[in-house]
Amino acid sequence: MDSIGLIGIDISLILAGICAFYAYRCVMLLTDTNIIGVGIELAKNRSFLSMNFMFIMIIGALSGLQVVLGLVEQLNLISISYTHNVIYMIYYLDLSGAMFALLLLTIAWYKLLLKVNTWDTRWIKDQRRLKIQKPYK
Repeated sequence: MDSIGLIGIDISLILAGICAFYAYRCVMLLTDTNIIGVGIELAKNRSFLSMNFMFIMIIGALSGLQVVLGLVEQLNLISISYTHNVIYMIYYLDLSGAMFALLLLTIAWYKLLLKVNTWDTRWIKDQRRLKIQKPYK
């Protein structure tokens, strides 16, 4: 494997590791978050839904391109070495691009859940404070 492939795989592995970290944090936040709070925030923030849809479409397109380029490489459809090297480079750049888009998607969800979780926490603290506070005599 040449240096382009190693660099592409290294970048993709680093991005996948960071993405796994944020996905784990999202799962931990989701267990403590009221799902109604997430629904309220999504209803208020329509741009998040369009951004989420855009990232999913980009990840799907890059994954489809990855499959097509892998098929071209496996079937040896292109025998010219220069074109083969260009396709090889696009193959690994595409993989890194898909991992980067997935990372941006997980960070966006993490920020949303963190915001909703903070909102829930403030709401719960205010309710508890109202119940606990007693007038001093």
